[in-house]
Amino acid sequence: MTIEQFTIEFEPETRLVWADAMGNRVYTFKSIGNNLTNFPMIEKIGGMLFPLFAKMIPPFDKPFEQYAINIKKEAETISKTK
Repeated sequence: MTIEQFTIEFEPETRLVWADAMGNRVYTFKSIGNNLTNFPMIEKIGGMLFPLFAKMIPPFDKPFEQYAINIKKEAETISKTK
């Protein structure tokens, strides 16, 4: 599978939506000045089968925090090349 298979919406430097059968993840990027960008990430999971296994899903706080750190690092690397 590739990232393109999950991407349902893409607006360069503004918005990205990934989705699969169980839900979607929305990323928005908004410049707040001084080379800073606000990056909220929203994940909604669900579907008809979700209640059957919802209690088995572990918390994602730490992986999401690491993901945001990785995105920040990559964005800073890219911005230095422009």
